[in-house]
Amino acid sequence: MTINPKKRIDELDSLRGIAAIIVVLYHYTFRFEELFNFKFITKYFNVPYGHYGVELFFAISGFVIFMSIEKINNPFKFLYKRFVRLYPTFWVGMILSFICISLFGPELLKVNISEFLINFTMIPSFFNIDSVDGVYWTLKVEMFFYLVIFLVLLLKKKESYKLFGYIYILMGTISFIVLKPTYYYFYGSLFLIGINFYKIWKGTSDWQNHLQIFICLGLTLFYPKLEFFAVTTLIVFIFYLMVFGKLKFLKISILLFLGKISYSLYLIHQYLGYTIQLKLIYAGIENFIVLLIIPLLISILIASLITFYIEKPIISFLSKKEPYRIKAQNGAKIAQYFKQ
Repeated sequence: MTINPKKRIDELDSLRGIAAIIVVLYHYTFRFEELFNFKFITKYFNVPYGHYGVELFFAISGFVIFMSIEKINNPFKFLYKRFVRLYPTFWVGMILSFICISLFGPELLKVNISEFLINFTMIPSFFNIDSVDGVYWTLKVEMFFYLVIFLVLLLKKKESYKLFGYIYILMGTISFIVLKPTYYYFYGSLFLIGINFYKIWKGTSDWQNHLQIFICLGLTLFYPKLEFFAVTTLIVFIFYLMVFGKLKFLKISILLFLGKISYSLYLIHQYLGYTIQLKLIYAGIENFIVLLIIPLLISILIASLITFYIEKPIISFLSKKEPYRIKAQNGAKIAQYFKQ
């Protein structure tokens, strides 16, 4: 089976859209009540497990990253493309969230100017600083994953991904036995699952790809909550359907649209949405539909504007630049040093 690695997979966009919307609904229902103790929404509608949409995002990231580096051998080109894809949109969303929350949000959600400035790194928790928006914690996980991919490219070991997968599984198994399972290891397993599914989709897989997927699934049984196993099983099932062409029914316009704006929507929806919900409640509105729909529509509108009028033009412009080329020679020297 020959597949164009640059082919856009509509089903993947739809899955992004689904992941984004269930995370949004989780924040606007269960998490909102948890933080502010208002039950106007959860009394009628609740999505307590919607946070597992993040796990679906991580598996999608593993799939997409290996698709994106199919013809990339320059590690600095990879970093630059990741920077272009993530940082400008993040900065726009962060600035907008900071302004709105500072002006209209509750004290619980606010950060000061120095904390705001550190948030420009995208990994404020690394400096033990509060995030402008609570969803930023996942970006630290993504950044670590990208660092691993960078090192793999730097050492020219892209084709040894299965070996690295086995090493990761072995390390995890040992740590589970000696210590205890960690959430971050679980997230890494999801990236590995996504990578293996990309190889299956591309048609360059063998039995070892399936083996690694099921070992990662089995390792979730080490976690105290059976939810991890159930969620990972569902993700694996969904991806098997996708790679074998059984999710074409998901090619629905609204899901494809949500998938396209999912990054911006994810970045700006949480604290901005809480602020809107609180303002509506303080204005005397208790209708759960209004408390859900208004922040949802406003978040989708803002995310759409960011995606189509800021994100895409910036990516198009910066993608034409190639400053990473000047790093190629130094990168080769570094790789040679590690090989010695």
